[in-house]
Amino acid sequence: MGILHEFKRICEENGLTWWLAYGSLLGAIRHKGFIPWDDDIDVLMPAEDYMRFRELCRTELSDGFYLQVHEDNPCNFIPWQRIGVTSSTSLPHEYVDIHAEWGVCLDIFPLFPCPEKGSEDRHRFDFAVTAIDRLTAKYLYRHEGRTQKSFLRKLYYQVMGHVPDCLNVAFWRRMEKKLLFGIGYEEKCPALTSFDDYTRYPRDLFSDTVMVEFEGEWLPVPAGYESLLAIYYGEDWMELPPEEKRVCHSGGGSDEVIVSLTEPYEQYLK
Repeated sequence: MGILHEFKRICEENGLTWWLAYGSLLGAIRHKGFIPWDDDIDVLMPAEDYMRFRELCRTELSDGFYLQVHEDNPCNFIPWQRIGVTSSTSLPHEYVDIHAEWGVCLDIFPLFPCPEKGSEDRHRFDFAVTAIDRLTAKYLYRHEGRTQKSFLRKLYYQVMGHVPDCLNVAFWRRMEKKLLFGIGYEEKCPALTSFDDYTRYPRDLFSDTVMVEFEGEWLPVPAGYESLLAIYYGEDWMELPPEEKRVCHSGGGSDEVIVSLTEPYEQYLK
């Protein structure tokens, strides 16, 4: 919970809005804390507060924590940002050659406008999504390029993986700004979304905030959390999944991931 407390401290001291999201939201409502077989923490923030949080981290983040974002280290191949614990490790063995930050972390997702499919605005949105996904994956392209069987695909991966970092980051920042703050459609867009699956959520689900119990503390969630969970997980979200589907999404407990709460991830990188 230390990493959540650090995140919460910065937000409270600077008046930033945030909510528990995804598995953390489900855990709060169904279990009053973490999902028993999972251990990660996900939060959502309005795009403006998301960007403010990033800048505040550069001066206000406590010792022992780091900010993880592609613009600071292009090796990071996720488009959202995180804060992590410096003296910890959560590193898949297959990525030991990618020098991203691999500590135990908290995922921070921005909320941004999402036009309706088929609209002209959606075409511009989809272009920005594709661009930022490909730019974010620079070092993943380099990592996976050697395993591609098709010559053209291998060539494409190599080209994408060797774009100079300065150009990659410059274009990435431009695409992030367009995606988070709209490309002329933000005022009229009735739906919001976030990275990864880009599911559309009615804007009014986030119009108010309520507090719910999470591991003995009271934390904010969107007032429309029931509808949000139904969109995430289906109408039966309160029911426990079959035992074979109760897996830890962060990789904890798997032989495929190096996990340590005391050893820094740098010592495992090659």
